[in-house]
Amino acid sequence: VPAIKKGIEEAEAEMGSEGRILVRPSGTEPLLRVMAEAPTDEKVNYYVDKIAAVVKEEIGLD
Repeated sequence: VPAIKKGIEEAEAEMGSEGRILVRPSGTEPLLRVMAEAPTDEKVNYYVDKIAAVVKEEIGLD
């Protein structure tokens, strides 16, 4: 989905070399897994929440 891809790319650009983001569908459940690594828990939560918000908007949960 283009909007989700754009949201991931924007978060990765913001993060730079401070960490990484992985978004993938679950192999066993109807879920999309959003994982991030960053220097602080606060930054991890920020990026995961940012991507989750884009996904929710795109699938109509917001």
